[in-house]
Amino acid sequence: HISDDDHNLSAASGVSIKQKLRDMQLEYCILGKKELDNLVTTRTNFNLDSDVEGRSVWMDLIDDGRLIEMESPAARPATLNTASCVCITTSVEGKSIKPIEFALAWHMPEIKFGLRQQLYSKWYTTCFDKSTLNGTKLCLYTLDNRLKWEEAINKWQKPILDDSLLPDWYKSALFNESYFVADSGSVWLDVSEDTTLSEHVRKWGRFGYLE
Repeated sequence: HISDDDHNLSAASGVSIKQKLRDMQLEYCILGKKELDNLVTTRTNFNLDSDVEGRSVWMDLIDDGRLIEMESPAARPATLNTASCVCITTSVEGKSIKPIEFALAWHMPEIKFGLRQQLYSKWYTTCFDKSTLNGTKLCLYTLDNRLKWEEAINKWQKPILDDSLLPDWYKSALFNESYFVADSGSVWLDVSEDTTLSEHVRKWGRFGYLE
């Protein structure tokens, strides 16, 4: 559970799972955006494969549409099958739509490959203060900026999609197939301190793509 007091979360609330993967720091964080007419509740560290604990979560939701922490939300060791969830409860008038917002961050700032001889920093960490960066800050940054990102993506895509001289296969290949970047394997590394590389590569990093 993420403490509102510890992180000054006036805009969102949620959970964070911190662990190590092959001795590398890894954090999963999910936040629900707070609004005047909604309520964000959480349930942390339960065993989803357990009939008792899994059923308890669903029955809790069915009861009143919100979650209740069964224990103290303070940080505690998790099991292999641990799960946590975030719920946003609100009211929606008939024949109307009301959006709710969640943000998910997968924070793994440093990685090693193969023989594990060198530690690399992810490029996204160059955009933040590395000493204080965590999943919570990435989620809050996402909630604050996602509309700007959507507008920028639309601005980038629209001239190409509206160009009647470009074939449909080209538009499909350029945009629809870009899901491989997320669903396959990709990594963007910060190599700014490698003086053997060109200035351009040091500035923008190295991007690896596995299809």
